[in-house]
Amino acid sequence: MKHPNALRLKYLRLMALYSVLMLSVIVSLVFNRNGSNTVITSDESTVLTDITVQKEYVYVRPEEISTSENTEEQKFWIKEYNGLVGIFNADGSLYRTVDTRVKTLPEADQGLLEEGFEVIGKSQLNSIIEDYSE
Repeated sequence: MKHPNALRLKYLRLMALYSVLMLSVIVSLVFNRNGSNTVITSDESTVLTDITVQKEYVYVRPEEISTSENTEEQKFWIKEYNGLVGIFNADGSLYRTVDTRVKTLPEADQGLLEEGFEVIGKSQLNSIIEDYSE
């Protein structure tokens, strides 16, 4: 039978090794969460990833709205106006602009604003203004 102090010493060494291992895992997790886009693979080579986030907006075309309550509401046309997001009345007169440069928006939105799209009612218009005001 081994001496009790030898078992304690072996146990303490294992606990120290486990503590160092856990500390290194925690440190690597903290550094990866603080804005680093670094991924460590199993063979310990470093791979950098580029993460790009783009917003996408989904709009409902007027013909897709089947409720009769929206037929009486005011219609607006949203499209690019002098590089900004322009809002026009149904008769084509400028209603207002949103102080957001179209070229700073995602490509999908730029294409949509180049063609223009119609919104029905003030609530949908306010939602669009809020989306483009960020």
